[in-house]
Amino acid sequence: MGRQYIDEIKNVKTLTVSAMLIALAVILSYVTIVPSEYLHIGLAFLPKEVMAALFGPFVGMLGNGVVDIIQYAIRPTGPYFFGWTFNAMLIGLFGGLILYKKPVRLWRVLLVNGFEALVNIFLATWWISILYGNGFMALFPMRAIKNLIQYPVNVILFYAIWKILEREKIFKN
Repeated sequence: MGRQYIDEIKNVKTLTVSAMLIALAVILSYVTIVPSEYLHIGLAFLPKEVMAALFGPFVGMLGNGVVDIIQYAIRPTGPYFFGWTFNAMLIGLFGGLILYKKPVRLWRVLLVNGFEALVNIFLATWWISILYGNGFMALFPMRAIKNLIQYPVNVILFYAIWKILEREKIFKN
């Protein structure tokens, strides 16, 4: 990983803002919009994606991993499984690689959230099948549909919020 990505973690402002975004992500992880029994739209991705965009892949990866571990420590929902943390870190790494120090364009947001959807469709489904003994192909259709529905929602939410924050000059410093 490039030196500029790793050096970002040494900046006091990076650590402070990242800590606040991590706390916000943990809080938002317990806020879920439930339009149907099988579709739960979480909002924790927003501060995690902002963190990756502002501070790069290394901070995005570590921050997403920390969020996952804190969420588990606060409210465990079964045995701890590193696969979930790995997914979160992978998504933070990719988000930082695509968004860091680049203009946030719709195609980049589509790419980052598309990658997250693919990780959730394939890797997360595989982890569930390993953990609970359910067949991968039995889980796959429902999880694919859920993530394909959630994908445009995530894109619209992140892009709209980023543009509002940009317009209000939140990222000036």
